[in-house]
Amino acid sequence: MDNLSFGTDEVGLVDMGGAGTNGVGAHGKSKAAHNPDKVVAVLGSGDYGRAISRRLVSAGYNVLIGSRDPNRSKIKTLVRQTGATLTGQDAAIEEAAMVVVAVGRDHYDHLPLSLLQGKILIDVSNNTERRKGPHYRSNAEYLQGLVQDGKVVKGFNVLSAYALENGGLQGSKEVFLAGDHADAKMKVSEMVRAMGFHPVDWGNLAASRDIEDVPLRLMPSWKRPVAVVFGIFVFLWILAFFSFQICRNIQSGQWDENWKRIPLTNFNRVIAITALWTLAFCYIPGKYPYLHAMVL
Repeated sequence: MDNLSFGTDEVGLVDMGGAGTNGVGAHGKSKAAHNPDKVVAVLGSGDYGRAISRRLVSAGYNVLIGSRDPNRSKIKTLVRQTGATLTGQDAAIEEAAMVVVAVGRDHYDHLPLSLLQGKILIDVSNNTERRKGPHYRSNAEYLQGLVQDGKVVKGFNVLSAYALENGGLQGSKEVFLAGDHADAKMKVSEMVRAMGFHPVDWGNLAASRDIEDVPLRLMPSWKRPVAVVFGIFVFLWILAFFSFQICRNIQSGQWDENWKRIPLTNFNRVIAITALWTLAFCYIPGKYPYLHAMVL
């Protein structure tokens, strides 16, 4: 599956005031709802932050994208396309019940941590490499350590920005969740369903270590099929080599013929036959029960 891209995420200590910008969205006014549970702050205005904001807006949530520099014209233009409200990070956090932390782990220390206390924090970050060891903590666990009174829930990291924008039309619609607070996971699960995805509870926050490793796995369920197909290819290539090169040269008594066929003719034939065998192995077993029922 594709890792999260934080692109131009705006992180760091925020502009407290931002007069003339805080609380001003694409339509020129705050979109904060009367129902605080439907207000979500997204910290980070990069590719992923904007993608999840757009999806949340489509799901009926009032989204406040918190940026450390909401006055930048480029950010205003990009955020306007999402339908969310662009504001400073402080203002976004204060109005929201849930906060999506769409910045990298290295930037957690620069967030307004005191304002995040008591909030439901959704950590969507990914690792760039697998980290193990007795003292290893996942990104979500690290964030929980910084905001001890917050309720951190790991989620959405297995979805790319493309999947969020397209509603999971291609790829999995499952969103793995992990957290130590059942009430927080319940609210995040409701959000996931509203966005058109399926929440899967992986347990407490320690399970976030495994969730963060999921995008780093290269097609884990493909190992055996790839080995089988490779085995078929090798078998057919050896068969073709003996048929076209060894046997024919023995018959002709000359050993200077057909060698030029190895890189092109042999390879093309073997690839074609391997494809036919693979398709046969995939589809013929499924047809057997129908044939068996017709005969009986």
